[in-house]
Amino acid sequence: MAVRDRFREAVECALKDGFAAIPFPDGSRPLLDRALKQRIGSVTSTSLSIKSEEEARPNTLSAKYGAGKFPHHTDFAFQPYPPRLIALINETDEAYDRPTAITRFVDLPVKVLELHARTLWNLKTKAGSFVVGGTTAIGGHTIRRWDIEFLTPHNGIAHFAAEKIREVFPKLETVHKWEPRSAVLIDNWNCTHSRGETQGGDAKYRRLLRLEAWHHAGMDN
Repeated sequence: MAVRDRFREAVECALKDGFAAIPFPDGSRPLLDRALKQRIGSVTSTSLSIKSEEEARPNTLSAKYGAGKFPHHTDFAFQPYPPRLIALINETDEAYDRPTAITRFVDLPVKVLELHARTLWNLKTKAGSFVVGGTTAIGGHTIRRWDIEFLTPHNGIAHFAAEKIREVFPKLETVHKWEPRSAVLIDNWNCTHSRGETQGGDAKYRRLLRLEAWHHAGMDN
């Protein structure tokens, strides 16, 4: 199978199953970009590195956790509509000891998932304070968001759900180990992910690329 077809298949798999791990040969970036744009919408990118609390930008997970483990979260949970899909990519020839863990909302116990759907959260931005739901509808899709570090409970259900979900998520993880030139595509509307602990010395040099595929209104995806 041609690499471009493999990426198209991986995008479909991630949208169907929540995530998909794939090899990422040298020169693959334009092909994955194209697959994401054709299926989802616009694509942005962010370089990710492990920073100490002092090096990190304010109001980021790195500012709070430094080189430590990150909790489960939705990328860009503070946006009205977070990216539909994200791709985390190791473009180097190095294997990284620190894994990425992924949890699907669909794997939560039914009562916990129903609880999450009724939550309301406070979101503070430069433009002011807003209330957002744990779930948001767009077209025929549901966006499920989770970021207990930056979304604070607005209603009593959110307070209760925060403890329940924080307890359950780690028990449902699928762990992605970082092999050289590899990637994992994650359905950011229906999954959370976290950064694991390191058992080795990769804290200072691990570099990942994140692609963010943003849903375009009117697209059937």
